[in-house]
Amino acid sequence: MHPSYVKHDDKRWYVVRQARVDGEPAYVLRAPRGRGKQQAVLARVFECQPWVKPAESLRIFRADGYVLEIRARGAQVREMKVRRAQSSKRWDTSVPAIYRLTVAAHVARNRKPRRRGL
Repeated sequence: MHPSYVKHDDKRWYVVRQARVDGEPAYVLRAPRGRGKQQAVLARVFECQPWVKPAESLRIFRADGYVLEIRARGAQVREMKVRRAQSSKRWDTSVPAIYRLTVAAHVARNRKPRRRGL
């Protein structure tokens, strides 16, 4: 049985199958998210280390020139930051803050206009 992913040349690779090179065990590898025509790489087992999932993950959401970055450890959100697409300046935020701003904007947009005169 072989691992699903290994680290080879400081990159993560998907293990397609096991093979033998000059009588030594090897893996046939491919890029994990390859597009189009994919090339296979042949690497000996001793050149590869099992890939370990990082303890913290970074999820990035992009829309209309804005970026939301969420750092999480498992199901626990560690920090959330928002920034402009081409900017390095990040602003701390949270789900309750985003909710409050969204509700306030919706209420302001749908408020009845004041009657003037009379």
